[in-house]
Amino acid sequence: MFVPSYVTGGRDATVVYGSTDFKFKNSRSYPIKIVSSVDGGSATVSIYGYKNPNEVNYDISIETNLVKSTSTSLIYDAYKVYKQNGQVVNRERLSRDTYKRY
Repeated sequence: MFVPSYVTGGRDATVVYGSTDFKFKNSRSYPIKIVSSVDGGSATVSIYGYKNPNEVNYDISIETNLVKSTSTSLIYDAYKVYKQNGQVVNRERLSRDTYKRY
């Protein structure tokens, strides 16, 4: 409803206790390892497993942009950004979030 004080708009999450917040399905034919950590307000998740010869590695990050600001609301877009060798190769919009002003 409101832009949180701990992150910019578009980077927050809803938590519903007693309900499943996130599900992950390994669609590979081999096991993977998921390692996550939180430090200084940033969450990092790494997924390890066997790399097929035709797969490409990407550095993936989430970026947000303020799209529109009115007297009553703020609208943010969140993007998943794929980088290879430091260059952006793809940007995928994840969501458009509208927040009320205080």
